[in-house]
Amino acid sequence: MKILVMSPSGDGIGLCHQLAAEGHSVVVHFFDPWDGQQGQGMLWSSNDWERDAHAADIVLFDQNGKGEIADRLRRDGVKVWCGGAIADRLEHDRTFGSRVFEKTGIPVPETFFFGNGSEAKKVIEKNFTPSERVVVKLNKATSASSYCSKDVADCLGEIESWEKHYGEAVAHGGIVQKFIEGTEISVEGWFDGERFLYPFNWTMEDKKLLADNLGPNVGCAFSMVRQIRAKTPRIAQKLLLPLVPLLTKAGYTGQIDVNAIVSDDGDPFALEFTPRCGYEGTSNLAIALGGKNDAYTGFGHAISSALRVGDGGNILDASKRPWDYVAALRLWVPPYPFETMDKELYRQAFKTIEGTPVSASLTPNEGFVPYDVKVNEDGKTVMAGTCGVVGITLGSGRTPDEATAECLKRAREVEVPNLGYRADSGGRVGKDLPVVEHLLR
Repeated sequence: MKILVMSPSGDGIGLCHQLAAEGHSVVVHFFDPWDGQQGQGMLWSSNDWERDAHAADIVLFDQNGKGEIADRLRRDGVKVWCGGAIADRLEHDRTFGSRVFEKTGIPVPETFFFGNGSEAKKVIEKNFTPSERVVVKLNKATSASSYCSKDVADCLGEIESWEKHYGEAVAHGGIVQKFIEGTEISVEGWFDGERFLYPFNWTMEDKKLLADNLGPNVGCAFSMVRQIRAKTPRIAQKLLLPLVPLLTKAGYTGQIDVNAIVSDDGDPFALEFTPRCGYEGTSNLAIALGGKNDAYTGFGHAISSALRVGDGGNILDASKRPWDYVAALRLWVPPYPFETMDKELYRQAFKTIEGTPVSASLTPNEGFVPYDVKVNEDGKTVMAGTCGVVGITLGSGRTPDEATAECLKRAREVEVPNLGYRADSGGRVGKDLPVVEHLLR
């Protein structure tokens, strides 16, 4: 198939490599030329996305932020996967997302809204006791704009820091939530414009950068994914199926995930939306969707089936091992995970690693998917210097331990100066899975 990947911020570069490895003709449009340094010498870039979109079998938006374009292409009859105005709002406007949860009857932690830093501090001082843990999330969502505090004083200090360093983001407002002790899990469904397709899948992540859950929150340092055998599992009934009228009205087609916390009483509470491909969850899923003759023929086929392109069929038609545990481990080098709203400072920081040699005999077919990597003029594989994420290693198995071990084994075959990754990954899955299994039936 001809697939155009529309990349607002370069996040889907790994999926581009995987789709190309499946044998599809993949072209990428980077809205920011800076992001386009990734994959140079390895992938084709689009010089005219409008033309390429109408010539493609499928257009995939790898990140949110360009929803108006996605919706316009849908109106033009183009087969679009992910992207859309509704997806933009669900992910980037925490207030809107919380209102959607409330209106559709999806359970959430007790939530309060604020319009700026001053309002946030007043909400916290009024509604929380000094020793309570507070969760605060800004509408301008990044991994650095969500904070789970140890008490009220800690949270107020973080907000003051945000006001100083992320003033523009704080001015967009956000939400404050009561902290719920429990087990974190997310559930994803594939929506074809009218209904969720079988099967749903769940994800568990290690979000902290360092072993023992130390360091900053990076969104996903390691992830484990598995398809859910039940046709309508309880977790989907509670957290995804109530969204069908909203998604249908918006004309959305694509993946949508709800991140949740399961309380000690076994009840799930929605935390936030991820209405797009997951990073690195979708790359994990591509393993489970691998075809009968090749481990990487299934993801493009599954999307085409969901969009009723070609022979249509079922998401699992080409699957080789749909019920395996599949895992992804993020490999990085400093200055990752440095973040700042000063775009020029950000680029100067990561420019320092451009040209760093990358040695990996593995290919996407063999479980290593490159991210911030390019081939230079001398034909050598080096860091592109855009974000510091070298790539991910993938693993699968009949147990979580087997999948994790395969990830770690492959990580040891990648050589980059100052390489880092979570060597303790996967431990929480075996411990936490029994707590949530009643929701997967």
